[in-house]
Amino acid sequence: MSVSPRDPRGLRRPRVKKSPPVKTARVREGLRAHRSRAASGASQPSRTTSARSLPPLLEILVLLQRGSSVVAFSLIGAALALYAATVYLQQQWSEAYQTLERLQRETRSLTAADETFKHQLAKQAQNKETGLVFPSPSQTIYLYPASVQSQQKPTPEEQKQETPANNNAPLGY
Repeated sequence: MSVSPRDPRGLRRPRVKKSPPVKTARVREGLRAHRSRAASGASQPSRTTSARSLPPLLEILVLLQRGSSVVAFSLIGAALALYAATVYLQQQWSEAYQTLERLQRETRSLTAADETFKHQLAKQAQNKETGLVFPSPSQTIYLYPASVQSQQKPTPEEQKQETPANNNAPLGY
C-alpha cells in the first residue's frame, strides 16, 4: 500500500487513479476549430443535408412529413374556429331565448291586464247607474257609401309638383 501525501490539516488524502491518456491532439484541434468559428461569428454547420444527397424514399418521407404538418396545423386552426363559432352561437341563442321568455312573460301579463279591464267594463255595464243600455235594432245607425266621383288623371305638370324635392333619398330599406 502506498502512502498518500498529507494535507495541511494532517489528514491523509486518498489517491486518485489517473484515467488513460486521451488523444489530446484531436481534442485540442476540435477546441481550436470551435473557438475560431465562435470568434469569427460563423454558425454551427447545419445538420441537414442537401436534398440531392438523400435517397429518394427518404426525400418522399420528408415531403410527407412537411405536408402532414401543414395539414395538422390547418386542422387545428379549423377546430379552434369551429369551437369559437359554437361558443358564439350558443351565446347568441341564449340571449335570444332569454328575450323570447321575457316577451312571453310580458304577453301573459298584458293579456291578464286586458282581461281584467274587460271584466271591470262588463261589471260597470251591468250597473244601472252608468246609463248604459243593451243594444237594440231600433238604435242601430246605418252608414251608406259615398257617391263615386270620377277621378281625372293629373297632368304631367301636376305630377312634377307632387313628387318630393329630395329624389336622392332612399325609398325604403
